Amino acid sequence: MKVTNAPAFKKFQSKRKLWRDCMSGNDISSVYNQISDMMWDASIWHVINHSRQYAGKRADGRLSINGPAHNLINRCFFDQQMLSLRRLVDKAGLYGEGGVHSLGSVLQDMVDNSHLLTREHFLADEKVPFDLEPIKQAQAEWSRTCPSKEGELPAIPRKLMWQVHEYRHGDLDRLCGVGPETRSPHDLVRVELLTRLQKMLADACEDVKTYVDKRVAHAATPDSRRVMDEKAASLTLGHIKSAQKVVCRVAGFVDLHLVSNTGHVGLVPSPTFNHLEDLDHPLVPSGRMPSASDAWREFREETSSWRSLAFEELQVEE
Repeated sequence: MKVTNAPAFKKFQSKRKLWRDCMSGNDISSVYNQISDMMWDASIWHVINHSRQYAGKRADGRLSINGPAHNLINRCFFDQQMLSLRRLVDKAGLYGEGGVHSLGSVLQDMVDNSHLLTREHFLADEKVPFDLEPIKQAQAEWSRTCPSKEGELPAIPRKLMWQVHEYRHGDLDRLCGVGPETRSPHDLVRVELLTRLQKMLADACEDVKTYVDKRVAHAATPDSRRVMDEKAASLTLGHIKSAQKVVCRVAGFVDLHLVSNTGHVGLVPSPTFNHLEDLDHPLVPSGRMPSASDAWREFREETSSWRSLAFEELQVEE
């Protein structure tokens, strides 16, 4: 499909490549690499948390697991999950030394360049024709003249499958808020749709963002923490899962309909190795407990000199 404004189309292609690289490129910080890491860690933690119910019981009824070790696992898990969500919704932008790969940055860049999001540009970039009538007629002619064996239906050549193109047009109809009868090459993706996606992220992750800013990324003072409401100060696993669900679904929508025109099979990886190997083995065999105690004592002794500098170490000229 030919475009009416070649420079604008070239800019659209450049932007779309940037968004594609940000969303699902090979960079370690791409949005889907971030989501994959987040969901992998969440899956492992859910296995650990589920497995705790099988631990033995002490005489007082408590689970026979090491409290400090499992508290560390929980604290690191919750902080890392919230930090992952905070990074994914960051709106710092895609450019310059402060540029970040995030879903928030991609959406904001789309809003800032919404004038480029025309049906004509999407179709030309994807090599989808605007007028499907010639392909419909060619398919009908092929069906009429194609020889076929009795009882067998021949496969329609892909280049004649106008239905695939019609499906994409239907997507663009919904993105642009028009119907099939009023389609135009100049249809624009609605900015309201993009800002709605931004609001969904903000509503789902605002408390997470506040928590990370005040408790994880920074050690906020009591005065600074007063802006945190009760919900943000005591986030639960349910809050995290709800935020993850929204982030993943928004990312899927943006990638499928606006960026790559492809979907992702699953969010939780399917390992090609035994990811539960040795989970049934204790971390420290009972016969090695003295060694674990030695490790604690050795680290305590190593850090004993960290309590304070001595005046002699400062070497201040008098």
